[in-house]
Amino acid sequence: MNLKNKIIVLTGGTSGIGKALASTLEEHGSKVIILARNRSRLLKMKKNKMGGKNFTYRLDLASYVQISQAAKKILSEHRRIDWLINCAGTINSAKKIEESSRQEITDTFNVNTLAPIYLIQKLLPSIKKNGGILNIVSTAGLEANGRFPLYSASKAGLISFSQAVNKRFLFDEPRRNLRCLTICPGPTNTPMRDRIAGDARQHQEPSLVADYIVKIINSPTVYKGDKIIVIQKGKVRLR
Repeated sequence: MNLKNKIIVLTGGTSGIGKALASTLEEHGSKVIILARNRSRLLKMKKNKMGGKNFTYRLDLASYVQISQAAKKILSEHRRIDWLINCAGTINSAKKIEESSRQEITDTFNVNTLAPIYLIQKLLPSIKKNGGILNIVSTAGLEANGRFPLYSASKAGLISFSQAVNKRFLFDEPRRNLRCLTICPGPTNTPMRDRIAGDARQHQEPSLVADYIVKIINSPTVYKGDKIIVIQKGKVRLR
């Protein structure tokens, strides 16, 4: 599969794995539509194009209204897309659940679980044949994480939804040949990991995860969506 001129919507493309993935996709000639909240980071991504072409849309993924507006704008300007990649994530802190505010709980599930669902709902009809959805989740969603229960539960919810969407593709839309891929990176050298654990440099690099993701997209016969794809300690395994 050639990614040149493919139109790819990417959330969280200004930091960590998302930023590395945006650059890698641009190197392959993809047209990347980056959705993120931080204005200054979006401007930097716009200036630092890596041979491809990107488009930036500023929005808060915790807001359903802003997601709806962004989806309408994307479809009015691009009509069709090839891939939707949900990469954005948030974690409130290392607080205990009883110390978390209502807003922190709501924002965690809005960004990590509901935002990908809403984007899938609104953009799925416009995804081209042989394209699909790629949900970048976390190994924290595979097993209960007592230190970050909100984050763990919100990611587990997205894993379940992602697997359900892929089953729906197999039964309802076989002619479109769509895949809904679930990718769970393990600990990675990102700003979020550094903030919550302080050990980011000990783990795999975002660029390595990005390279694997491109290979996964380009290998439809190997990665069909029926398995969870784990990228951990620099290696890929199916679960």
